[in-house]
Amino acid sequence: MPTINISSIGMEGNEEVYQYIRDKIEERFKELLSRAGEVKVTFKHHPKRNYTTIIIMIYMPRVVIRVEERGENIKEIVDKALDKLGSRLRRYNEKIREWRGEKPWSILELEEEMEENIEAVYPEYVPRIRKNKLLCANEEMEVGEAIEYLELMDVPCYLFKNKENGKWSVVYRLGDEEYGLTETP
Repeated sequence: MPTINISSIGMEGNEEVYQYIRDKIEERFKELLSRAGEVKVTFKHHPKRNYTTIIIMIYMPRVVIRVEERGENIKEIVDKALDKLGSRLRRYNEKIREWRGEKPWSILELEEEMEENIEAVYPEYVPRIRKNKLLCANEEMEVGEAIEYLELMDVPCYLFKNKENGKWSVVYRLGDEEYGLTETP
């Protein structure tokens, strides 16, 4: 079992809650975490909006699994986050043969009509840009592998270099289990 590091931002550390999450992780995920290098749990309190966010990051071989949940009741958000974590850890372990390169990544390709003129649909739209860290792979990967990174890290999009054609590509969520792929020319 890897070390579980727990920290708090904007609130005092609550040893009872820390022990609760350690016990739950060890009890529910002992076998699934056998390959994990480190587990980081961060609680962040937002006093102006009166809620707390929990972020759990698990450093597995070749990927970081990230879960985020927010709410007012700490034990409720811990339980919700651990449910999500269980789902993502099972998904990672189901795909371990693909991660090891023993089996090819599989994807279902769909044709989709694209909107030609976004201004006709949203004439007064002015985008707000929030600066984020760039999420990007250091090595070429298949589209299916990039989708797994997207899901396991719980991010809206993922930039990677496509193994099939050597082009920089972005995968992103369209809906439940549907993804978009954009490639450079």
